[in-house]
Amino acid sequence: MRFAGRAAAEILLEVGPHVAPGVTTDNLDEIVHEATIARGGYPSPLNYRGYPKSVCTSVNEVICHGIPDSRALADGDIVNIDVTIFLDGVHGDTSVTLPVGEVTDHDRHLIVETRVALAEGIAAAGPGRPSMPLAGPSRSTPIATASASSGSSSATASVPSSTAASRFRTTTIPAPRRSWCRG
Repeated sequence: MRFAGRAAAEILLEVGPHVAPGVTTDNLDEIVHEATIARGGYPSPLNYRGYPKSVCTSVNEVICHGIPDSRALADGDIVNIDVTIFLDGVHGDTSVTLPVGEVTDHDRHLIVETRVALAEGIAAAGPGRPSMPLAGPSRSTPIATASASSGSSSATASVPSSTAASRFRTTTIPAPRRSWCRG
């Protein structure tokens, strides 16, 4: 699992610098596909239940599992790149949300806060730790809520705010956006 996870992380590091205005998500898909094959793996999303691409790229309001296409990324967009590689019999999966050029303060704040929440979740997990949520400081003020509906399907997501506002002012980590989950 460590090797597959490490390979997925390496692929993210390889594709990340290509995220820029004018680049298409199809181009990002090609980079991920080639990087996955070069590591001796197979892109897990490709052909999974008919999924036509090697990576999920969710731009702006797309919450998850966006399908790469010919749309060019624009300055101010945010894009989540979700890489999953099948390597040595296991899947390694990771994703990151990156800004495209200059993004709004709101989007930058959302990216920072979701990364803070991820880091806190990872820190709380581990061998011998309870699997149920632990009581702790309340994060009751949402900074973003996204909801969308299509036909009989709907999705809502909210990201809690942090009391650590100073982390936002001192970090250079870019920020994500709300989105609708396809598929």
